[in-house]
Amino acid sequence: MSNRVLMADVAELAGVSLQTVSRVVNGSAAVSDATRQKVTHAIETLGYRPNLAARSLAAGQSSGLGVLLTGDVDYGMSSAFRAVEHAAREQGYYLCVATAAEPSRYGIALGQLVDQRVAGCVVLARSADVLSALAKHAPQLPICLVLAGQPATAHTAVVSVDQETGIRLLIDHLISQGATSLVHIAGDMSWDDAVIRATVFENHCREQGVLGRIVQGGGWSAHAGYHAANAIIAAGTPDAIVACNDNIAFGVLRALHEHDIAVPDQVLVTGFDNSPMCEWSYPSLTTVTQDFTALGTAALTALTGILEGNQPSRTILTPDLVTRESTSK
Repeated sequence: MSNRVLMADVAELAGVSLQTVSRVVNGSAAVSDATRQKVTHAIETLGYRPNLAARSLAAGQSSGLGVLLTGDVDYGMSSAFRAVEHAAREQGYYLCVATAAEPSRYGIALGQLVDQRVAGCVVLARSADVLSALAKHAPQLPICLVLAGQPATAHTAVVSVDQETGIRLLIDHLISQGATSLVHIAGDMSWDDAVIRATVFENHCREQGVLGRIVQGGGWSAHAGYHAANAIIAAGTPDAIVACNDNIAFGVLRALHEHDIAVPDQVLVTGFDNSPMCEWSYPSLTTVTQDFTALGTAALTALTGILEGNQPSRTILTPDLVTRESTSK
């Protein structure tokens, strides 16, 4: 049997009708002060919590926001989601969450959020393959897309971290440390972030006059980094290895250690993200910070801005270089 307190319980304790309780809960002025005090006292005594979804449905409005998580939920995406959830709670919204591992499910997941009558949706995306699903639902559903390299549209705001600047910061730092030959271990190339980082790495190395080579890592894991590093070592160790994320870099550090190749004395190693383990690896890892908390907060702010009547816009956050032992000679 449910112990949930109902509006009828409040009405019985206060000695008023259900309609009167409803008026008090919804802030109607058509209730005397004495009656309002009785109902308020009953609500506090019983610990009654109004059904926000039912109230929103009746009013034709919603205090709920949707969040769509696409692909695997990694460190960055989960961190951004926590920030979205916190910011939503601070602003009085509750969240409806949908996940979709495959592009064929994106439209279905967004449709489910629309069916929940959410006021808008934050989409934490891995690639532009989500855009067709957004185009279908955007006219009826305000959206903030968290994805690099995309413009804002009439119905969709965009928030991202500047991936290009992040890679350039790493390359320029490595060159300042004397590196002239660099290898980039790419991440999962089904993610736009991995494609952007690899493309910018190649272009910026060329612009700076240093040798830059790309090795496909095949994923975002330390396991992928470990095996890619073994292949790099077999072909001849470069001055520096630029891993597409921190996890890949941790695998690189392990492989170099097993081959008795000293970091940073013989080879420099960098990551990308500034995940918590970077300061605890040995040696500690030079990387760039993607502030996922700021990213999630900015996404929620952009979405609520649309709901308040603002034009959707594009927000780009700037990453910061964090130098540690893995590049400090």
